[in-house]
Amino acid sequence: MKKKASRNSISSDIKLMKMAAVIDHTGYGKSRIYQLMKEGTFPRPLKMKKKVLWRSDHIQKWINEQISLYG
Repeated sequence: MKKKASRNSISSDIKLMKMAAVIDHTGYGKSRIYQLMKEGTFPRPLKMKKKVLWRSDHIQKWINEQISLYG
């Protein structure tokens, strides 16, 4: 019998990305990413102790939105 997924369950294919991976995926530099975050147009990271990590699904969604806007 399968368990029902809860509203708060997260897909196992979601990864947490460091800044270097976000830069690699977006093609933007660190300062541009922080500028976009300040403007409210880029996903905010999770802050875990001293680590700053982005959810891969949020980054991919943002990339897809950019493609649809400018594609």
